[in-house]
Amino acid sequence: MKLPLLSLFFIVITFSACRPVHYIPNMDNVPILQEKGEGTASLGVSTAGRDSASQYSLHTSYLLTNHFAVKTNSVIYRFRRDFSRNRTRNSGQIHELGLGYIHNSENNIFNYGIWGIGGFGKMNTVIPIQNEQLSTNLFIIGINPTVSVVTNFYSLSFSMKSFYLKNYNINGNLEYSGVNEVAYLQKHNKAFILEPTFTEQIGFKNLRFIHQTTFSRNLLFKYNKEGESNDRQVNTLLSFGISYTFATRKKEKPIEF
Repeated sequence: MKLPLLSLFFIVITFSACRPVHYIPNMDNVPILQEKGEGTASLGVSTAGRDSASQYSLHTSYLLTNHFAVKTNSVIYRFRRDFSRNRTRNSGQIHELGLGYIHNSENNIFNYGIWGIGGFGKMNTVIPIQNEQLSTNLFIIGINPTVSVVTNFYSLSFSMKSFYLKNYNINGNLEYSGVNEVAYLQKHNKAFILEPTFTEQIGFKNLRFIHQTTFSRNLLFKYNKEGESNDRQVNTLLSFGISYTFATRKKEKPIEF
């Protein structure tokens, strides 16, 4: 009985020591488009490891020409964690638009993309028992290069989402461990975030299941001698989804003589 009780003790300490969260990464939109007029629509759900987070994503993309494409990403999330013996509720949403250049190898095995992305969002943190809350708006701008290896039934992609994040319209009265979180976020309202992501897609040409792992790091935060960070974000995200690929142009038949 000692081992389970000891394990439970460490779990409680770990969760009670958790800091508030001011940013949660979202499922990356990594479309694999190969022909003009081709598009994708995807639905996904995500969880943030040990933290009780639920995230629901809608992705779309469309290849306007042989190389230039557009994509969208909308995410709504609900997030719960315990700290200071109180149940904390986070909720929010992020909406992004991306414009990109895509190149496929001659045999369509390799797919390369470079995307410029921009977006807006909002996040709310509430501790009902203390009647404390914090709200902030988010602004995002950055780049999102991708590389994919594609077969008829499987694809493996690596993307590196790199962006500037700014918090604004910060309001509330939330405190944590003697720290005024509103003042804290106003002081640390800028971030430069790197999010390397690995994405697997398994299935058929038009319908594929998605498995994705994202790592998120804010390069503007430093670690102390104990290896602890003053960062207020989720660092790992696991996502699952389904993607449908469609074509709006009929393939041209070769001319027969």
